[in-house]
Amino acid sequence: MITIKNDGHHSKAYDNDLSTRTTNHIYLHPGHHSGEFENWMRKIGGVLQINREYSQLKPLLDMIIALLEPSRLFLIPHPSIERFDIKSTVEILLVLNHRQDCNHEKLVERILNVACMKISSVVINIFFDDKWNSETEYEHSYYAAHCRSKFLIFSGSPYRIQELDQAGIKRVQEIITNRFQNQIIKSKAMLAQFEGLYNDHISSDLLYAISLACIKQLYRMVSIPFLLDLPVLNRSYTELRRMATRIIPLVQSFPEKNIELYPIWDNEELDEDTKRDAYLPSFADLQKYFEILKTAFEQKLATLFDNEINQK
Repeated sequence: MITIKNDGHHSKAYDNDLSTRTTNHIYLHPGHHSGEFENWMRKIGGVLQINREYSQLKPLLDMIIALLEPSRLFLIPHPSIERFDIKSTVEILLVLNHRQDCNHEKLVERILNVACMKISSVVINIFFDDKWNSETEYEHSYYAAHCRSKFLIFSGSPYRIQELDQAGIKRVQEIITNRFQNQIIKSKAMLAQFEGLYNDHISSDLLYAISLACIKQLYRMVSIPFLLDLPVLNRSYTELRRMATRIIPLVQSFPEKNIELYPIWDNEELDEDTKRDAYLPSFADLQKYFEILKTAFEQKLATLFDNEINQK
């Protein structure tokens, strides 16, 4: 049984029967004049107290919870990258009830897009209960790293999250890190080949094919370590970009050249230099993109596993 003690300023939950199956996830400061309904809501689920720096998200979170009634809601910060003038973002992982919402995913996305219209620094990833629970149970890299109580800000479920112990977290961290390092090696090798061909002033058609392959490899570099969706080798540019965005939210706003439009305008009467400048990235562009993604991924690893790293 859960007992909630409230002194008007702080709420504490005590697990009287030491149950390992239920928990209370509420850390709001309700005050002394809360009604019966509010008290009942706190006993079954509610928004956790969030850091002051995220207080501007409270209205958005309240609206999401009221409209969509999620099973879980996680918040993961992504630090800024000052040397590339990239601002910090907040990633919200929204776990919905599959039976209720699977047929309305597009509608849900529209609601969230409208809700976030004035908050460009927020990115929301949607998952569904059935897959989330099964993948967490099988220690899937992505879910094991993200589905953790330290990122939980709302729970509509009375059951504890299935979390790995310290040894399990360390194992997942090592697996993800090793995969990432392997992808860095592949990305650097491809960039080196691209640099030589780019400096040789090859035709724009060949440059398009090679630069597209490089960008897709950079997306794999941040997607494969978490094994979010396999196989990824033969995915299209758009699919890989979407997958990479789920890992590194800044991907969706990164100012790429219009490489996808190159095949459309290929038949236009444009000279080689014009086509290269308008639609194709330079080696400097790809090198910068590599550094941004590498830095962002390393920062995310630090966010996900910071406590575990410090305990080594």
